[in-house]
Amino acid sequence: MIQHRLQIINIPTSDSTTINKNQLTESKLPDYPKANFNSNESSMNIIEKLERALSNIAPFLRDIFIEFSHILTKTLVGSYGQELLPNGLHALKQTASVVELVMLLCSQEWQNSLQKHAGLAFIELVNEGRLLSHASKDHVVKVANEADFILNCMRADDIRKASEFEQLSAQTTVERKSEEQLCEHFITAARQRHQVIALRLQEKFLMMMINEKTVYLNSSRLFWKLDPWEGDLRRRRRLIRNPNGSIHNEATQKSSFNGINDDLIISFIQEENLLKQLKQQKIQNFNQIITDDDEILQVDEKDLDQDFSGPIRFSTECSLICGINIIRGTLAMTHNA
Repeated sequence: MIQHRLQIINIPTSDSTTINKNQLTESKLPDYPKANFNSNESSMNIIEKLERALSNIAPFLRDIFIEFSHILTKTLVGSYGQELLPNGLHALKQTASVVELVMLLCSQEWQNSLQKHAGLAFIELVNEGRLLSHASKDHVVKVANEADFILNCMRADDIRKASEFEQLSAQTTVERKSEEQLCEHFITAARQRHQVIALRLQEKFLMMMINEKTVYLNSSRLFWKLDPWEGDLRRRRRLIRNPNGSIHNEATQKSSFNGINDDLIISFIQEENLLKQLKQQKIQNFNQIITDDDEILQVDEKDLDQDFSGPIRFSTECSLICGINIIRGTLAMTHNA
């Protein structure tokens, strides 16, 4: 060990084989942009530097001191208990310079007061911020839970309404299908019934047309008859086709020298004259009853029996229609009719 140390001590410091620094090749570094340290900041005085650094934050500090002056007045007190903020109001004005504000904050009384009370105030501020953050977190969690509960209720309500709607839709669909089937059954039954009736009528009409007794195919002449339909005055004014009509050869009129009896014509004329006289007598009797204009007469069956002494109760002119012949005359209703 000692020999090794001696060998290290005996290493020559100057040798002919020592590298000459001049013989080394010069290594060139890349050209980087050099910083300009020759600025004008060194020539600026301390006032300009303060105004340049604190020009943006000085109004904010003044606003804080003025807005919270009622709290800071009690907190920032000097070593003898005097209030520091009222004495420094001249430096807190908007027209005051930044240097006055810095000198106020760097004074011995303000430094001692800030070190003594600002620490506790900062701790209280941090605690209030922590409590506020916890309260905000709890409030956010509570609101989120309530929102989640409301959303779950709304989702459950939507699911319930959707299920009810599906059930109602299914029930309505089944009812509509049953109604459609019933209507289709009714329509099919009505069609079948109408088809059967039409076939039967067709067969009936065909048999009537083929039958020898009918004159539908055997006659080229059209015959008409009165329709049973009556108008408002109970008159039958409509004619319809008569498939069973004929010319009634046995009922045709004969010549006057073979058919009509003169005595019958004379008796018929006398009856017409008698009926006209009875009609005039009835009108006269009816006019004799209406004598007092203030009295309203009510004619019943007993009065009619007393007024008309004859057997005829009512008569009017009429025409008897038989086929193509018309016989004019008077219709009379007797007491026994």
